[in-house]
Amino acid sequence: MFGFGLPELIILMIILAVPVLWISALVSAIKSDFPGNNKIIWILAIILVPFLGSILYFIIGRGQRIQQSLVKCGCGSLVDSNASFCTSCGVKMA
Repeated sequence: MFGFGLPELIILMIILAVPVLWISALVSAIKSDFPGNNKIIWILAIILVPFLGSILYFIIGRGQRIQQSLVKCGCGSLVDSNASFCTSCGVKMA
């Protein structure tokens, strides 16, 4: 009667995948650090050209992120190596 076949399921998966791709690219770009104004450029690209901007971000943009080096504090928390103190326990970092 009103069954779903394979073509309908493929179309439904594509329709659901596009917003998930867009949201995950936007969240990743917002949470990451980039050199210069690259963060603003990537966020605008993802918002203004959602599908293409998201794909380009995952192909190109993720490689442009600034990698933070983390060190382990005495309390077991991971802390940025440039931090002056641990955010979890407040101990001054060396």
